[in-house]
Amino acid sequence: MARGKLRIYLGAAPGVGKTYAMLSEAHRRVERGTDCVVAFVEHHGRPRTEVMLHGLEQIARRELEYRDTVFTEMDVDAVLARHPHVVLVDELAHTNVPGSRNDKRWQDVEELLAAGINVISTVNIQHLESLGDVVESITGVRQRETVPDEVIPMALGGVPEGSVDLDIPETLPMVAVDRGLMERSVANVVENAVKYSPAGTPVLVSASAIANRVEVRVVDRGPGVPDEAKDRIFEPFQRYGDAPRGAGVGLGLAVARGFAEAIGGTLHAEDTPGGGLTMVLSVPMAASHRPPSESESEPDVPVTATS
Repeated sequence: MARGKLRIYLGAAPGVGKTYAMLSEAHRRVERGTDCVVAFVEHHGRPRTEVMLHGLEQIARRELEYRDTVFTEMDVDAVLARHPHVVLVDELAHTNVPGSRNDKRWQDVEELLAAGINVISTVNIQHLESLGDVVESITGVRQRETVPDEVIPMALGGVPEGSVDLDIPETLPMVAVDRGLMERSVANVVENAVKYSPAGTPVLVSASAIANRVEVRVVDRGPGVPDEAKDRIFEPFQRYGDAPRGAGVGLGLAVARGFAEAIGGTLHAEDTPGGGLTMVLSVPMAASHRPPSESESEPDVPVTATS
């Protein structure tokens, strides 16, 4: 049996529209004839989100009593028995009520994926384990509910073979950043560029050293973005152009910029000469490769690219 695929709407904070976007996708899938159901979605009193649940099949939740209070959780067995093609499971980082068969909801989702069921879920960026210290330093609050970082690459998928050309010189200086966050930032940008590139036209990923930084450029030949919209494409769920297959930016670029900033980098958009869009990721060069006056005690890691 083929393993199910995981798709995640990743948000910067609560209330940015992840669940609404997930439900919108569910309605589109149902309209196309896909067997798509809801296993667990919380609307949190938001009327627009609550309305979006109408018209979607919802699998009854399981009730559990804990400390004289009745709670509801996703009924994993009921979902497995129903075995839809796609199931919606909100709040991936959620901690299940004691007495549930799994401690965490992402573990429930693992069971569904192993059974060949495709899952669409949501998670806020602060719930990623690797960002716990970063988020705490900014907000002063330690996140108790987290998702292992390895869950996210499962949702990122990949890009078709031959859709990316790499131009990374062997002499490129090392960078002083978290490898995982940089890889995810680049992966999000590359996947988005591939969506908007004409068929048969590879996306070019190149890197070079500029002053005390390393610059990674992701160049596509898609429809491009007007100057007045270049900042907006980094906002959650924004679209640009008329991409093939109706693809939208979703949270990909918003999250990519968030990862870039978390490692001391920047991410911005430029026009590609001749048409298209170029995304420029700039990150700090490792201390050992900087001029002496600019060197700092920082770990050295190599630049990597996802293709």
